[in-house]
Amino acid sequence: MPIKVTGFSVLDSEKEKKKTQKVFVDRDQAIAFFDHALEGLRKEPDQTDIIYYWGVGGIGKSHLINHLFRETGGNPQTYEMVDNKETVLWRDQIRVKYNLDISQNEIEVLFSLRCKLKEEVKKRCQKDFDFLLFDYTLLKYEEKSDTEHKTNGSSNNSRTSNIADLLISEVNMICGKYNLLNPVSEISFVTVPVQLVTSAFKTVFQKAEMRKYMQDIESIEYYNSDRILKKLPWAFAMDVIRLEQMISKTGFRAMPIIIAIDTVERLFYDNPDNVNNPEYDISWLFGKPGAGDTTGLLYTIPSVLWVLCGRDRLNDEVLPGEFQFKLERLDASHVEEVIRTREITASDEIIAAINEVTEGVPAYLDICAELCIEKEDAVTTEDFEGGITRIVNRYMQLMTDTDKENLHLMTSLGQWIDQDFIEISDL
Repeated sequence: MPIKVTGFSVLDSEKEKKKTQKVFVDRDQAIAFFDHALEGLRKEPDQTDIIYYWGVGGIGKSHLINHLFRETGGNPQTYEMVDNKETVLWRDQIRVKYNLDISQNEIEVLFSLRCKLKEEVKKRCQKDFDFLLFDYTLLKYEEKSDTEHKTNGSSNNSRTSNIADLLISEVNMICGKYNLLNPVSEISFVTVPVQLVTSAFKTVFQKAEMRKYMQDIESIEYYNSDRILKKLPWAFAMDVIRLEQMISKTGFRAMPIIIAIDTVERLFYDNPDNVNNPEYDISWLFGKPGAGDTTGLLYTIPSVLWVLCGRDRLNDEVLPGEFQFKLERLDASHVEEVIRTREITASDEIIAAINEVTEGVPAYLDICAELCIEKEDAVTTEDFEGGITRIVNRYMQLMTDTDKENLHLMTSLGQWIDQDFIEISDL
């Protein structure tokens, strides 16, 4: 039964804090959108909610996520009295972030979130948690993939991913926790048959009070690898629900869990036009758009606030409009404020030229500000005419968030050479 969706750190260096993307990260409406969703889930923890921030590259989406994550921090050593007992009042949400710039592969995304959640729970709740269903399903996928490769006569007998090896290496700890014989104690985990490990997991399920999942677990035995892969988001969701149940028993108030996924447009990387194509296969995350299908990961875990960021508005069939929030471009007053904040001496004519060339994009404004700092009194309006507009526009369209940071570094080092950027944009 799908869950109803309601609809609704480290300190930066002084130079970092002056970046336009960070100066204007305090967007009242965007933050209120987040606060409303978070408060709603605190009141109704059996629900889930989704926020999708979108806007042009360089508008400050990633910085907004980082800001929200810092704002949800708190003092973990705060206590209150409940029924004459001292109870930990944990104001710091469990929150993890994944950037799709790293990989858009479903297995790698889910495995990374799994590892980040384990680390967060260990750090904030001082508890170890095992993603037993997810790990078993992923290993079973690996086992079936190996078998199918051999059946098809493939010469490639290597595993499809080194993730399986990482999971197998953890078997010793899991088996020890449940007083079971470790199936890989006598041989290298690199060469151990996956079947031994999946068998060990099935025994663990019996001891871990997970019998209610046994029917699903037994069914997986008869699935091919493609069908098992479709089961992976379900396994991840069930484990997160188990995680939430464990946390609720500890007395920590870390709910809801916040999961942020940045650079969502990368899911449509092969064909950017598919960003509004409801038939594009993103069902593991969004469900099947246009079919009323809410089986995607976004809809199946209670007490989770999903914070997504991307460059393009999504088709309402992919994600209803009430979940989407556009980050608007900056206006002329913002440009002047940034120039003054960074203590740059500039005439009204230069500020007007910067406003025209930046087109309201914070990252563009940062580039121009760095140029002003570099050239000091030698800067003129000609520095911001046609050529830079053409170069910046072409290059920025291709840039990832990492590229933007590198560009800030290059301009700071005085490497603002038009020909270099023309060559880069032509790659």
